[in-house]
Order: sequence, then structure tokens, then C-alpha cells
Amino acid sequence: MSRKCDLIRTVFVSNIPTTADFACPSEKEGSVYKVFRKHGNIESITPLLDQRTQVPRGTCFIMFSNKSAARKSFYRAGGDDQKADTGLVTDLVNDTSEDRIEISGQRVFVRLAISRDEATKKSDIKAQENSAHDVRFVKPTGKDRRNMHLMKVGLILADTPEAEGVSDYDVSKRLNSYRERKKRLAANPNFAVSSTRLCVRNVPKNMTDGKFRTILEKALEKTGSTADAVTESRVIRDDHREDGAGRGFGFWSVATHTQAMSVLQALNNAENVFTPSRRPIIEFSVENALKLHAREDQKMRQKEQPEKKEKKKPKRLYGVVNKDRKRGKM
Repeated sequence: MSRKCDLIRTVFVSNIPTTADFACPSEKEGSVYKVFRKHGNIESITPLLDQRTQVPRGTCFIMFSNKSAARKSFYRAGGDDQKADTGLVTDLVNDTSEDRIEISGQRVFVRLAISRDEATKKSDIKAQENSAHDVRFVKPTGKDRRNMHLMKVGLILADTPEAEGVSDYDVSKRLNSYRERKKRLAANPNFAVSSTRLCVRNVPKNMTDGKFRTILEKALEKTGSTADAVTESRVIRDDHREDGAGRGFGFWSVATHTQAMSVLQALNNAENVFTPSRRPIIEFSVENALKLHAREDQKMRQKEQPEKKEKKKPKRLYGVVNKDRKRGKM
């Protein structure tokens, strides 16, 4: 792909579903070839694989037979209105536009391929922009407080022993969630992984907040903790109304990281919590680090400050006649 003639007829496609078929040619449902063949003759499709698992990462290069076919697919997908740069996809301003390409109902993003040197330059520029962000969550010691090591905790990949009995839907949903959180962290250095707040997916839409909290409290009790450790438990609902339908996910927060880890290990992918086909998908939540550490610092300051004793207010006496007034003095 280093040759210029190959580069100008190649596109980079991202946000491809994990269930997509990358074979070329292929007319299967969810086939990348079948979707992009409409824009011109395709010579090759090269999916990018995860280095550790060798599973497609949801991105690929498509080489067409000519330059016009590559540009046609790019503009059909939305052209420069696609907010995707070096594989990072962010929210679109006009996501309802008819200019879009979908694979298995999921929108994909198409960029014109660039050389490796250009990609490196763009990556360096992005890094410089990120360095200008407020990074107060990095203490003077240089220790990174983003908790990146918690990103893969609870992740279950296809064709692994942990995935036995897990539906393809759940496996795909877990991987997509991991990718989305990874993009958020890469796009903004002010985001970090919380060590005590858990995001829970696959929550039944009719589940009440009370039952949702009970599940958490029982898991804590089994690990030797008490219900007092719960600092947050809520199902996210439509329009954030108490009587609104659940949106399929919620949040749990506990006092310590050890408690959060024990809850995740006890409930993640458990068969008898939600439904056998859609089990709990539990992961450490990605948060705005500035707000996260501001709350932590505030808690520390409150612990360090000595408790102030409340001054007792003098009791007011009612019905007592002032002696001076009784004597007629003003």
C-alpha cells in the first residue's frame, strides 16, 4: 500500500461490527464486500487484527480497481462530515443524514487512505493537542492516575474458555463497549477509568431501582461487606424520569476498589442474575478525571479536617417577665 497508485484507490473503513464477514468476494449477510461492491470493483479487503487475539478490530482497508470508486464510497458515507480521524470516531453533528453506509444495521465510517508518514504526522499533532489539555489528574510524582490497567477487567473475547455459553450478541456487545471506552480515553487525556464505579449493561428495561440495588447488596454481603458500602445504585432511564423505561444499563458505586472488584467478579457474566441469553456485562466506568479526582480530593480534605463540635445554642425562655420591665425601668 506504499505505492501512490495503490494509495489513491484505497479507503480506510472503521466502526465495522464484530460479526462482519471480511472475505473477498462474498455475498453473505453482513459482508463488507457485498456492501462496498456497489461503489465499484474491489481488488482486496485487508482487515486489521488485534495483536494479542488475532480478532478483527472492526477496521479494514479496501482497495478498489480505480480512484473514482474509492472517492465514491467516501462521499457516499458522508465525506468530510464524518468525524473520524485516524480510526477515532466521535459523535456526529448530523447523524440522521441519508449519506451513510451501514453493515448489519451499524453505521461505518470511510476515510481516504493516507501514507504511513502522513498518519504519523497526524498522530503527533493529535498528541500535541492532547498535551495542551488540563492534566491535573497527573500528580507531581508523575504517576498516572487514569487506571488504564482496569480497561480489560471483565472483558470476554470470542473463542476463549470464558466465552463458553455466552451468546454472540453478548460477546459482540462486550467488545464494542471496550472499543468505545478505549476511544474516549485516547481522544481526551482528561478521561480516566474509575476504580470504584461500575457500568452495568444488559439490564432488563423493566427492572426497578430497588431490585437493581438489592442485587448489588447481596453480592457485597457474600464477599463479607455490608450494604453501607454502596454509594450509588441507579438504572438509567428515558429522559431521566423515575417512571421512564430503562435504557438497558446502570451504574454501581462502592466505597473501595477491592469491593468493586469483588462485585465485578461475582456478577459479571453470571447466568442467574438477568437472563441466560443476556447476562450482566460489568466493567469499570470511564469518567471525566477532573471531576473524579476533585471528588476524591474533597473526600480526603474532609477526612483530614477535625470534626467541629457544634456550639449549643442558649435556650430561649418564654413567659418570663424581664425584671427591669417589671420594675417599670426602660
